[in-house]
Amino acid sequence: MKKYKKLLFFLVIVVIPITAYFLGLKSFLTLAYLKQASIKLHQSVEEHYWWVVFSYIVSYSLFVATAMPGVLLLTLLGGFLFGTIGGTLYSVVGALCGSLIFFILIRYLLVDYVKSWKSARIERMCQHVKEDGASYLLLLQFLTFVPYLVINTVAAVAHVPIFTFIWTTVVGAFPLLFVYAFAGRRLSTIQSLGDILSPGVLIMFLLLALMALVPVIIKRIKREALDW
Repeated sequence: MKKYKKLLFFLVIVVIPITAYFLGLKSFLTLAYLKQASIKLHQSVEEHYWWVVFSYIVSYSLFVATAMPGVLLLTLLGGFLFGTIGGTLYSVVGALCGSLIFFILIRYLLVDYVKSWKSARIERMCQHVKEDGASYLLLLQFLTFVPYLVINTVAAVAHVPIFTFIWTTVVGAFPLLFVYAFAGRRLSTIQSLGDILSPGVLIMFLLLALMALVPVIIKRIKREALDW
C-alpha cells in the first residue's frame, strides 16, 4: 500500500508537471504568449463565456493541485478576460478547488508518507499551526512568497479542520489574486511580473501579514504568562 501512495505522490508532484513542461505548456504561460493570444482569447470569451470560465477554473485548479508554476500568470489572464471582479472570483475558486484537492490527497492518502520525511521545517510549521491555528495560516498566505504546495501540505499534516482550511485559503489568497487580476486589465503594458508588485502593494501585503501576526503574538504572550 505504501508503494502505491509513493507512486501517487510522485505522479502528482513530479510526473504531471514535468510532462506538462515537455509538452510545451511553459511556452503558453509567458507574458509574450498571453499578449499575442489576447485578442483571440477575448473573442472566445465573447462567444462562449461560461465554457471559457469553466475551462479557466479547471485549469487553475489543476495548476494549484499539481504545484505547477504559472498560477500568477493565469490570474493575470483571468483579469484580462473577465475583468477585475470576475478574474479575482474565478481565480479564488480555482485556487480553493486546487488547494482542496491537494489537501485531501495529502491528509487522507499520503499523510504518513509526508510525515516520514521527518523534515524539521515541516514539523516546525505544523507545530505553529497547531498552536496558532488560522492566524498562522493567514500569515503564510499574506507573505505571498510561500507557495500553495507548502501551505496546503502543512495544513493537511497538522490536521487543520477543513472549514478552517477553506476560509483561510479564500481570505488569504484574495488580496494577491485581486492585485494580479486588476493588473491583468492592462496586460499589454506589463513587461514583467515585477511591474505589478509596486512598493505600495508590497507595503499592503506587509501590513496584512502584520495583522495576521498580532493574534499569534498575543497567544504566545498568554502562554508564556501562564507558564510563568
